[in-house]
Amino acid sequence: MAAITARSVTSDTKTTMEVIKSTIPCKRMMSRCSTAVNMISSAFFTSYTAYAFQKANEDPDAPKSFAVILSIYYVFFTIVCLVGSLLGKEIIGIMAASEYAGAATLLPGLMLGQMFYGLNQISSYGLSITKKPIYLAISVFVAAAFSLVANFVSIPLLGPLGASLTSTASYALLFALTTHFAQKHYPCPFELKRIGITAAAMVALCALCFPLALPARLAAIVAGTLALCFSFRKSLRQARRALESMVRRKKGNLP
Repeated sequence: MAAITARSVTSDTKTTMEVIKSTIPCKRMMSRCSTAVNMISSAFFTSYTAYAFQKANEDPDAPKSFAVILSIYYVFFTIVCLVGSLLGKEIIGIMAASEYAGAATLLPGLMLGQMFYGLNQISSYGLSITKKPIYLAISVFVAAAFSLVANFVSIPLLGPLGASLTSTASYALLFALTTHFAQKHYPCPFELKRIGITAAAMVALCALCFPLALPARLAAIVAGTLALCFSFRKSLRQARRALESMVRRKKGNLP
């Protein structure tokens, strides 16, 4: 499942990085920034795969647990993207010479694309559990076709920024299509409307605050983080109770 997605839509990220290489001599720096999110995400999915299939087989309330996990994943990685986007200038200033500070405009699209890729992975487990991989293939094909056309149009107009934005749009489309099919065959109470509204709000926040001074951007990060935690407070409470219950069970098994 993950291999199909990685080979197809991830080509959009490769296109993005190829454009960056040809126009801005800081490909390695940008790769580190976008790959950081992917590395954390990959570590999560290494353990999540076995958990998801076991949970689906043993627990009739598994869809509720998957919905909470998707919300927690979204909150955590949106905060990571928020920090990376609004502090991109400072991050790049540490990693490269000051003349490359303009490359910070590419960070939001690259990091947000990786976040949507992770959301897609979580929602796609419904198709794997119900053994409906054909719908995942359809989603990948449509998203890859969109990526190809969008890059063809946006890169001549916007250059690397166009490729970065296309990366986000392609992964967002892949997540939307995969979730649409997965919900038909393995419904989960995902907070999709809340995710859509808060994602749009975070993008707007980044766009408005990106050109501001550092103190204002730090304040925006704090405000965005608090808004996300408040919006998903129910899922956060459920996750906390689940962790506390797990800790109590482990303590009870100690000799």
